[in-house]
Amino acid sequence: MRSSSGLALVVAVAGLANAGPSEGAAPSPNFLWVTCEDMSPDLGCYGDEYAHSPNLDRFAGESVVFDNAWATAPICSPSRSAWFFGVHQVSLGIGNHRQRYPTPDGLRGFQSYLRDAGYFVTNHTKTDINSSAHDALVADAFDHGAGWWDRASADQPFFSIINLSTTHASRTTVWSRDRFEREVGRKIEPMLRRDPDLAPVAPYQPDTPAARSDIARYYDCITHMDRQVAGILDRLERDGLADTTVVFFFSDHGAGMPRHKGTALETGLRTPLLVRVPPGLAHLVEEPPGTRTDRLVSFLDLAPTVLDLAGVDLPSHLQGRPIFRGEDRDLVFAARDRADERIDCQRSVTDGRYVYLRNFLPRIPHLQPQHYQRDSILRIETRNAGEDGFAPWLVSRRDVEELYDLRADPHQIVNLASSPAHAQTLDRMRSALRDQIRLHRDVNLLPDAELNRLVHEHSIAAAELGSRADIVPLDDVHDAAWLVGSGADEVDRQLVF
Repeated sequence: MRSSSGLALVVAVAGLANAGPSEGAAPSPNFLWVTCEDMSPDLGCYGDEYAHSPNLDRFAGESVVFDNAWATAPICSPSRSAWFFGVHQVSLGIGNHRQRYPTPDGLRGFQSYLRDAGYFVTNHTKTDINSSAHDALVADAFDHGAGWWDRASADQPFFSIINLSTTHASRTTVWSRDRFEREVGRKIEPMLRRDPDLAPVAPYQPDTPAARSDIARYYDCITHMDRQVAGILDRLERDGLADTTVVFFFSDHGAGMPRHKGTALETGLRTPLLVRVPPGLAHLVEEPPGTRTDRLVSFLDLAPTVLDLAGVDLPSHLQGRPIFRGEDRDLVFAARDRADERIDCQRSVTDGRYVYLRNFLPRIPHLQPQHYQRDSILRIETRNAGEDGFAPWLVSRRDVEELYDLRADPHQIVNLASSPAHAQTLDRMRSALRDQIRLHRDVNLLPDAELNRLVHEHSIAAAELGSRADIVPLDDVHDAAWLVGSGADEVDRQLVF
């Protein structure tokens, strides 16, 4: 399968020092990542008629539009860790939100290879990854004002990230209404504000005036963010760089709402991905501007795509592949582990049609209590609705297995895991997930406290536990986790340590 390189990470890390620019390659393209936070593909160019996103819709017409781009996690820091390392967060043991374990010696963020090739690298400004490694977020300029404009020479190629927090859950659901209006709402003309009465309410959301108001607020944030993107693109144009810069636009994971952020289903993982390759660089890709594609993309593919377009040899440890060439991937593998105080352990795979989710802690409800979003109106309204109409979402125990047909059931309401008609699909997706867990040497299936103990007791990078059978029998851990939900008769087989 093309969802991974088949990497045993620690073995591959030994060859990292040799990765560098291709012999004779000229790193001519510039690169700009415009990223946003906590946003699903809720844009006009993705068919959302409620959204007001004229600038991104116009940008989409000049870009390749990816309809099946998926994050590796529905939480920001593990998702971004996969961006920068080009390695799945569970392979590195850094799937728990903001737990900065050491990474293997020699493991570098992909932008450091661009610097080796002569690129000027800036990050404006997102440090939220699960690593303290010096080379994880290396940049020449790294602050709220950083950008390509900081280069000493206009001839130097650049890789710049500009991150926009406007659609983050803090703005869309957490801030008080007064603060939202003061910092976001007042910047949007009244005629462009979304009408709550017309807000799209999903089947798993309560249809109440307060809930509709929160959904409209999320879309208002999209409206403002869309305008911010236009300002960035305008500056690129004014600086005479639009014709030499490949521009990516994407989010870190799905929307910051219940049943989206923090859930390893399509709602928490699928994001917009737009890539504009200017005419002068059209030789780098086969797709013309305005192309739409439904081929699967994982966030693991971001790093190899940029390096490939830059003419830089791909380091052997990367688990993704360039999205503009090579064979299509079969599936995307994702994981959800602890986020803040909310302990969880989910793994999922999608082939673009079906999504299969395994809950390794089924006793935990999907909608856990959470201190950070305790004042979220949409969250409160969802809880107040009780189980009347929300039973699949608010039950105290989750199903161990969940299977959804995204074509027939895009909101993922009907769990097909017990459907005889889908038994063959269930078996195929279940086997695919099991293979991915083993292939990626998923260290995060260890309990959080146990992983922490082993890392500190042995002074070892979490990733290295995947190849240290003398410290942890990881295959046995995987087997024990797979027995969750099998009944009391299997408890003895789960006692690994």
